[in-house]
Amino acid sequence: MQLVLGQVPAARKAAVQSVAFAERQEDSATKWQKQMMTLGTHAEALHQAGRLQEAEALFAKAEKIQAENQPSMPKLSSAQGAHYCHLLLTLDRPRRLLALAGLHRRAGEYALAVPLLNELFSIVTRAGLKLFLTDAWLESARLALAIGGPQ
Repeated sequence: MQLVLGQVPAARKAAVQSVAFAERQEDSATKWQKQMMTLGTHAEALHQAGRLQEAEALFAKAEKIQAENQPSMPKLSSAQGAHYCHLLLTLDRPRRLLALAGLHRRAGEYALAVPLLNELFSIVTRAGLKLFLTDAWLESARLALAIGGPQ
C-alpha cells in the first residue's frame, strides 16, 4: 500500500521486515510462498527507488524460489510477475537508447544522438547502472570524435 501512496522509503523498510519475517516462518508448506512474495514486494520497492540492479537480483531470487517449489510454473506470476516484467523492460530501455545513439552517430545524425545520450545518462546515473554508465561515456566519446572533438 505504501508504494501505491508513493511512500517508497517506507515501502522499502516494510518490505525488508516482511522478507525477514517470511524467512523465519516454520511452516515449510507456505514458507516458500511467503518468501517469494515478500522478495517480490521488496524488489518492486527497490525498483521504484531506482535501485534497478538490486531489484533485479531480488526478483531473480524470488523466481528461483518459485521454480524450485513449483517446477511446472517456474516463472513469477500475478503482481510479482508483472512487476518483474516492468523492471526488465526498464532495464532494456538503456540498451535501446545506447543502440539508437550509436546508430545516429554512425549515420552522421549527431543532433539526434545527443538527446538520446542525455536521457541515457539520466536513467543510468539515477539507477546506479555503472556498466551502462561506462557504455554511455564511451558512446559520448565516440560521438565527440565523430563531430570533430579532440584527437
